[in-house]
Amino acid sequence: MRQKVRRQLGTIFTIIILTLTVAGYSQTVNDAKAKYNEGAQLIKTDIQGALNAFNKCIEICNSLGEEGKETKILAESQIPKLNYTLAKGYFDQKKYNEALEGFTVTFETAEKYNNEQVKTQCKRYLTLLFNNLGNSFYRKNEFEKAMENFNQALKYNPLYAKAYFGKGRVYEKLDDLVKMKEAMDKAIETGLSKNDIKTVENAEKVTRNTFYNKGVKAFEAKNYDEAEGYLKTSIEYGNQSVDTHFQLGKIYNIQKNWNDAIKNVNKAIELETGDDTAKAKLYFELATSYVGSGDTNSACEAYKKAMFGPYAENAKYQIEQVLKCK
Repeated sequence: MRQKVRRQLGTIFTIIILTLTVAGYSQTVNDAKAKYNEGAQLIKTDIQGALNAFNKCIEICNSLGEEGKETKILAESQIPKLNYTLAKGYFDQKKYNEALEGFTVTFETAEKYNNEQVKTQCKRYLTLLFNNLGNSFYRKNEFEKAMENFNQALKYNPLYAKAYFGKGRVYEKLDDLVKMKEAMDKAIETGLSKNDIKTVENAEKVTRNTFYNKGVKAFEAKNYDEAEGYLKTSIEYGNQSVDTHFQLGKIYNIQKNWNDAIKNVNKAIELETGDDTAKAKLYFELATSYVGSGDTNSACEAYKKAMFGPYAENAKYQIEQVLKCK
């Protein structure tokens, strides 16, 4: 008797469980659709609330399998766009930390749900934000963090000239001139390809000034070969100053490379816009080059043009006592 009752109760419980399961399954489909509709209604007033609803909808649909596929696709299509709107709102409010986090999440969801348009939009903002963060760390002399962020910017846009320029400035501070030059060359290359002329000009300016200053210091330390290399590199990046060619002329005179000395000092004279006194030291150096090369007549002419200001007495001595110019 007891066994019969147990069998009957077991049958009843099985029926109840099956009924609840079927009812629950039917309700879950409705729940998924309800969550989708809830999200759709919140889009204009509560973006985060809409995202929460769509994510919940997707979660429910995942448990349904094929039955929830259509609703799931609809919900998934909303996620990247809403994340982008949320991140863009932070950016417009100048809440850049929140924007960076938001665009990072948006990019990940756009990749996950294959939304190429949102991915492209995210890349633009992520590149800008990481580059700005790199500049911020650079100004604080936190060069390792600056470099990390410039590299992150380039991850999203390998043709972003400003990030290469930022890397170049970091390498300059670290006194790694080889890598600095590589980064600045890349800034110039990508800047030209994207018509970012300002960044190109900045990269050229920093590079030529850095190598010029290095050249002057090397000259003062009597490291003439090193100084020559630095100054020539500075010229490659647009340095056409009087002093650069004058310094090179002096180096070549020291090295007894008379032809290059004459060439560079003449270039310095050509560039000099000052009066005869300003040009006197240049002509005095040029005369030294001509003396070394054995061209006495040209040396005499140069010394005559050097007879101004503090060089007048020495030039006169060379003309009258040493070369005995006519």
